[in-house]
Amino acid sequence: MIAVLDAFCGLVEEAHGLSEPLTVVVPTSLAQNLAACGFADPQIIIGAKTGPNYLSETHQLADAWRDQQPATTRERVLVVATDASVGLRTGSAAIACISQDGRTRELRLSRRHDVTLCELRAILLAVETYHGALHIQSDSLTAVTLLTSGKVDPKARRYASLLARIEAASAGRTVTYEWVRGHNGHPLNEAANRLAIATRRGAELHLPPGIRRKVRTQITADLACA
Repeated sequence: MIAVLDAFCGLVEEAHGLSEPLTVVVPTSLAQNLAACGFADPQIIIGAKTGPNYLSETHQLADAWRDQQPATTRERVLVVATDASVGLRTGSAAIACISQDGRTRELRLSRRHDVTLCELRAILLAVETYHGALHIQSDSLTAVTLLTSGKVDPKARRYASLLARIEAASAGRTVTYEWVRGHNGHPLNEAANRLAIATRRGAELHLPPGIRRKVRTQITADLACA
């Protein structure tokens, strides 16, 4: 039972990254224990493995949930901030993204790029990292304009392949973009900026992985307190 409970807890954690509740079929004994403990989570629909029709009955629970949701609230939108850090003297660069629930992804770029390309790479990282509907905030007005204008600027042809990759990764779901002013006290944007800088400087200084994790943990902790 402990192994089953551990697996269930892992599914609960994963469910919070989904656009709608996760339907989970558990042993009857576990379902009864969860009910006795008053377990309730809007992102989890629990079905008990009992009787010959338990699968169809669980699907009915999920369908009932969907029918009860207003059309405007059926899609849970995750807000994500992205940013890039480019070292003008060192020539190194790193990108980062962080969601409103504190999940992060960072990446050091293998070679130097211009700032706009790095900002677009950060947006691509977010689209590839997080599932479901996204609302991406970036402090790069150029990057957001390229993604939302619907026009192909001849001067931006060097970004064409990257824009195509973002579009392909966004296919089949809602992804919107918003420009936010950088270094203006926006908590999520500030966290993304700190993560990008920490990732770049950590690589430049060859900091041990343990120290890098501590820095990342502190940044997410500060966001939770903001």
